[in-house]
Amino acid sequence: NKSPRAIWPEDEDPFYIYVQNPADVQLVFTLLDDDVFGEGTPISSTHIPLAKYLPEVNYSQQELVERIKKEIVAKIQKGELDESVSNEQVIKAVSENMKGW
Repeated sequence: NKSPRAIWPEDEDPFYIYVQNPADVQLVFTLLDDDVFGEGTPISSTHIPLAKYLPEVNYSQQELVERIKKEIVAKIQKGELDESVSNEQVIKAVSENMKGW
């Protein structure tokens, strides 16, 4: 009896998909049975709009850049971010704020 769980090997690289218009993207999930030989057989499938879980995809590129700039300037003004920080630190600080958008 197998317990229901997702298996993601630690040694596998992340999977990235680049899209033209993220506001129109639908995420599709398909449940497959566990075949011993061959590929799994689809049991069920569903889809959800990406924008439902990542509302920031509804911003235009210009709106997104302007919002990120404002976030960075606000953090510098509050003393939460030093002007001499690395790109990685800026990305981390901004991405943490984007979760609340």
